[in-house]
Amino acid sequence: MKKWLECPCCHRKFELNDGNLICPDCSKTGKHYELTVCYDYDHATADEKESLKHVQRDIWGYKSFLPVTEAAQPVTMGEGATPLTKLLAAERKGYGNIWCKNESQNPTWSHKDRLNSVLATAARSINRKDICCSSTGNHGLSAAAYAARSGAKSIILFPPETPKLMVDLASSYGALSIITEWHARDAMLKHLISKGWFPFTSPKDSLTSNPYGGEGYKTIAYEIVADLGRVPDKVLVPVAAGALLYGAYKGFVELKKLGLTNKIPQFVACQPKGANVLARAFATHSEKAERLPGAFSIATSTREESVGNKALKVIYNSEGNTKVATDYEIQQAMIMLGKEGYCAEAASAIPFACVMEMIEKKELHPDECCVCILTSGGVKSPDVLQDLRNAAVRIEGSIEALDDAVTRYY
Repeated sequence: MKKWLECPCCHRKFELNDGNLICPDCSKTGKHYELTVCYDYDHATADEKESLKHVQRDIWGYKSFLPVTEAAQPVTMGEGATPLTKLLAAERKGYGNIWCKNESQNPTWSHKDRLNSVLATAARSINRKDICCSSTGNHGLSAAAYAARSGAKSIILFPPETPKLMVDLASSYGALSIITEWHARDAMLKHLISKGWFPFTSPKDSLTSNPYGGEGYKTIAYEIVADLGRVPDKVLVPVAAGALLYGAYKGFVELKKLGLTNKIPQFVACQPKGANVLARAFATHSEKAERLPGAFSIATSTREESVGNKALKVIYNSEGNTKVATDYEIQQAMIMLGKEGYCAEAASAIPFACVMEMIEKKELHPDECCVCILTSGGVKSPDVLQDLRNAAVRIEGSIEALDDAVTRYY
C-alpha cells in the first residue's frame, strides 16, 4: 500500500524516507506545519485488511498501516497486544461493559512504547542515529530504551518533578539524562535538533514536530475492536498534549474507511482539574485551545500548559466530551484500581475517576460499552504510591500478634 507524508496547509507531498518532519515551504513563512502520514486506503489488499481483524503478537503485525516501508526492519521489544479486562467497580454498580486497556503491560510499562518503537524504526530507516526528547517521565525512559535497542545515542530532558526512578531507568538504558527547568526544555530541544539530533516527539505544529510516532497509537484501536468484536460506544483517554487521543481516534477512522467497522466511538478526553486546557476550550466551543500558564497536577504526565488542536478536533468530530478530575479524585481512583489488582500511575487513573463519576451521575446507560485507557504503571512513581498505601505492620513472631494485626486491619 502506498504511503506518504503531506503538509495539511499547502498539500505538498513528501516521501516517507526523505527526512522532512515539517513542511519546509510553510516554515519559511513562520508556520511550522506538522506533516501528516497518508495511506492509499482504496488499494489496501485483502491480506492487509485481514491483519486488522486480529490482535497481533506486537504492533508490527500491522506494519502495512504504520509509516515505514515494507523493507524497514522494526525496532521492537514486543510492544502491543496489551490486555483488555473488565473494571469490577463499575460491574458492581450494574455497568458490566466497562473495560480497561492496560498499557502498563508494554516493555517499559507504558503506552509510549508504541510511539517510540515506530519512531526508532523511522529514524533507522532514514539513517538518523542520535535521538533526543523532552519528557516528564514515561516518554523519556521509553525513548531511551528504544534508542538503545536500535544502537542509537539518546539525550533526554527531564523537569525536576520527574520521579527519580524514571530518570534512573532512562540512564540505565544508556541515555544522557538531563534534569533542568520545566520551561527551559523547549529551547534546549530545538538546539539539539539544530545540531542534528533526531526528535523523538509527538506530532505538533512546531519545529520539534515528528509525524511518525503518533501512528503507533492507532494500533490501540485495532486491538480494542479485535478483542471486543465491535466498536465501543466510548473511549476514555488521559490527555496531555493529545497525541494518544488523536492516534487512537485515527485508528478507528481507518477501520471505518476500510469498511471493517461502521462507526467511530465517542472520545472522552480526561484531564486533571489543574491542567484542564482542553476541557476549557471545549466548554467555550473554541476551535483552538489557549495556553494555561501554571498548569499543575499530581498527574505529572498530563501536566501540560497547551494541547494540540488535533485533540480538540477529535472531540468535535467524534461527538465526544471532556471530563476533569481533582487530584483527590485521582488518588482515590488509584486506590480503587489497586483493589482490582492494577498499579496505575496518577494520569492513568483519570479515565477511571471520570467513568465512575459518569456512572454516579447517570451519564452512562448500563448497556454502554466503554474502554478506559490505562496508560502506565504506578511502580515508576514510588513517592506517590507511598502516600497512598496502607502502612506495613511490624509484629513480634507470635500467632497471637498475627491474629491481633489481622483483626485490627480488617
